[in-house]
Amino acid sequence: MLTGDDPYQNLGGLGLAVRSLDGTTPELWISNLRNPSQAKAQTASSFLRSEVRSRYWNPQWIEGIMKEGYSGGREISNTVEYLWGWDVMVPEMIDDAMWNEFKAVYVDDKYNLGLKGWFNENNPHAYQSMVGRMLETIRKGYWQASPQTRAELAAAYQESVRIYGMAGAAHLETPEMENYMQMIISQPDYTAKTPKTSETPDTQAIAATSQADVTRPDSEVRESEPPASKDKAFEVIPRKEPEPMTNPLKFTILFVLAGAGLLLLGRYLVRRRGGLGA
Repeated sequence: MLTGDDPYQNLGGLGLAVRSLDGTTPELWISNLRNPSQAKAQTASSFLRSEVRSRYWNPQWIEGIMKEGYSGGREISNTVEYLWGWDVMVPEMIDDAMWNEFKAVYVDDKYNLGLKGWFNENNPHAYQSMVGRMLETIRKGYWQASPQTRAELAAAYQESVRIYGMAGAAHLETPEMENYMQMIISQPDYTAKTPKTSETPDTQAIAATSQADVTRPDSEVRESEPPASKDKAFEVIPRKEPEPMTNPLKFTILFVLAGAGLLLLGRYLVRRRGGLGA
């Protein structure tokens, strides 16, 4: 469920399409074939929770992925991206406790595996992208994090930017992200909420990061924390207020049309071969 983007794009996309039509996300099921002799149908939600507990929150799995160096860091960062994808598509599947645990394991180094040093040595931008995605998840209203959590993530992100420069991730170099960071660090008690191990953040590091690539007019830049009101079709989960997505049904329709086109092409080729054989 979190090893690639296809599961949340396809299965999750179906849930999003249905929810956009009638306001309710359908129950999603998968075929669990991990043990071919005991294949079973299982809800996507229960499978995902089992997967994160047995793999991504498992110190033995983390130690194994750390041996992969650069690609291991990229794998962890991608996992957080896919978790975010599921949260957008099927918000009922991902709750605040899950996000809190991912932060505890990979940012706070819950198991004392030396993750921060390992990221810095092997793939510091993967760490920065991961932390930035967590901040974006909070900014867009999918994760109702505490002020302490926001401050710690902001401090970790700023420190990474100051030392290693921007990662170049599209979701980080935006006026909205810059303004959100400035809003967090401008809080009177910001310094008191940062982790003791973090250096004092450079408040100018973020301000100067994305200016070179910003071409949007000032009128489009948000000035406060609350996310934009979402389309009424997606107002399903009271605790979250995600930003609107653009024409979600369009992608589902295109997917169906493409499948139908391939089916027709296959039938045509089969008939043609049959005619030539005759």
